[in-house]
Amino acid sequence: MVLCELPGGRDDVREQLLAHVDRLSLAGSAREIFAGRDREEGGVIVAILAFQALDDAERFLEAVARELPDSAALRLLRPADGWQARPASLLFP
Repeated sequence: MVLCELPGGRDDVREQLLAHVDRLSLAGSAREIFAGRDREEGGVIVAILAFQALDDAERFLEAVARELPDSAALRLLRPADGWQARPASLLFP
């Protein structure tokens, strides 16, 4: 997974990132699994991307890091051992 933190108020940066994600989604190698924004106006945009293979995520980071401004942060994450998604009905009976 890749965690992306993009500067708020920079639609151009968001569009750059989404162009990469769209290409990868069409190829079946990645998908966006979360996107959100800070509550404050113009706040940071956070997106989490899931990749089919580690190599795809690493290539994505290399390509995108060259294009995005320094105010954007990208981090490669791995799922924590022992954690998994729980159905909401189990969390909120």
